[in-house]
Amino acid sequence: MPNHPLYTPHILIFRTAFGILTLPSCVTLIHLLGYGHQMKLSVEVISQARHHLNPAKDRELSLRGYKIEVIESMGATQDFYTCIDLSNNDIIKLGNFPLLPRLETLIVADNRIARIAADFAESLPNLVSLVLTNNRIEALKDLAPLFKALKLERLTLLENPVNSDPYFREFVIFNCPNLRYLDFAKVKTAERNAANKFFTSNNGETVLSKIYSS
Repeated sequence: MPNHPLYTPHILIFRTAFGILTLPSCVTLIHLLGYGHQMKLSVEVISQARHHLNPAKDRELSLRGYKIEVIESMGATQDFYTCIDLSNNDIIKLGNFPLLPRLETLIVADNRIARIAADFAESLPNLVSLVLTNNRIEALKDLAPLFKALKLERLTLLENPVNSDPYFREFVIFNCPNLRYLDFAKVKTAERNAANKFFTSNNGETVLSKIYSS
């Protein structure tokens, strides 16, 4: 008979021939065996998640692949980490963060994110790098909450429907004055000048009006 993951209110355990494994090992086993249980992002999950010093010398908390749908309980990080990885989950909305002034890098690739909370940037005032690859953001206006992230230098939106909009790159560059890299391509001075010139022209203002009213 195959083993099955067992849930308790405080910890996820997995009984195997080798004994009881705790949460980090369980997540790997569940994925290998094909179980698709959704997991609540609880204080216990965060406290037992893998954390390390990554190659960029950031204190990173890894919450990859937990099948999380809702971001919550992030106050349990105690604003200790400079990088949090929430990739490969089922998150629909990017938000619900407490104030985390130490967080500089947020990785949320391979989720189902279609919306960004209006107060997203206020919660992460020192965010420098944001990876949103392979999500479901569709419209340019849905990116507006990111434009309040005044220290944002690196943004990745590859494999989102919005990326195919003909105004995508210049719109983002125009609204993020400190952005240095967009989708891994360096923002050139000529690009920024062209974007500023266009969106402050009559035609550009008309385009902006259509973007925000659509």
